[in-house]
Amino acid sequence: MAAGRMAPTLTNTDYVLAVPCRRYEGEYLYVVENTNGMRRLVRAEPVWGSADKLRLWRDNAHYPDQVVRRAVFDRFVIGRVIADIKTRDPAAMAALV
Repeated sequence: MAAGRMAPTLTNTDYVLAVPCRRYEGEYLYVVENTNGMRRLVRAEPVWGSADKLRLWRDNAHYPDQVVRRAVFDRFVIGRVIADIKTRDPAAMAALV
């Protein structure tokens, strides 16, 4: 999964460790999967003043924010990131996975 959308926090040579989740669990970094099976990383936080809307955003400012209902987010979320790995030797790491 390309991480360019999360740059500078994550780069394309970094890895994340995620645990399965099927709903919004708080302000975290999540893995979501669209209807085509493409996975991406997004941050999620509640929209101020709304009980059922979430703001989805990426660390790279070139990508616009999205506002979605929690029920929609819950249909597409597949994991919550619990750790990230900064790769010092991308070639060696790629050989392991």
